[in-house]
Amino acid sequence: MSTVSRGISDFAATKFGPESPQAKMKFAMNDINTTLLQTAHGCTVTLYYDMGTPRPYDLIFRVQGTKGLYMGNQDEIYVEGVSPQAHTYERFPPYLEKYRHPTWATHHEQALATGGHGGADYITLHEFIQAVRNKTQPPQDVYDAATWSAVIPLSSQSATSGSQPIPFPDFTNGQWKTRPPVA
Repeated sequence: MSTVSRGISDFAATKFGPESPQAKMKFAMNDINTTLLQTAHGCTVTLYYDMGTPRPYDLIFRVQGTKGLYMGNQDEIYVEGVSPQAHTYERFPPYLEKYRHPTWATHHEQALATGGHGGADYITLHEFIQAVRNKTQPPQDVYDAATWSAVIPLSSQSATSGSQPIPFPDFTNGQWKTRPPVA
């Protein structure tokens, strides 16, 4: 689903004047797009794309399961039966220490210093380069790339058709069901 397009026009009117050609342009890009994806296993993924409104940087990162959830923008977590107070978030850093992945433990300082998205860009490239050097399966493959690339045109197709669900292509022809996970 997409909102109307007002943010870019408002910005242009403020920057160039309300009668400027830029302020009078019609923009095809709407302010905010919200995409809902349903996985084959019944999980829901919500993606927000906002390039047209002023706001602080926020990935709106949230992971939620049957026993708890993590809120990235708050850096807090709640795990039923583990968190000290029922229905109360706790700080996330102790969980980071307890469950720190070895790759992050080794590379976190360089990742934070040189990589975007909290170091995730650095780790992604590092793992890919390691796979190429070692001639092993990279964590992301061509099927992942095709899937990630399909989200934008499929979201656009849905938004322009009144927010109708659009079937997502299976680029693996069903092989995702039996492929071993990449360690």
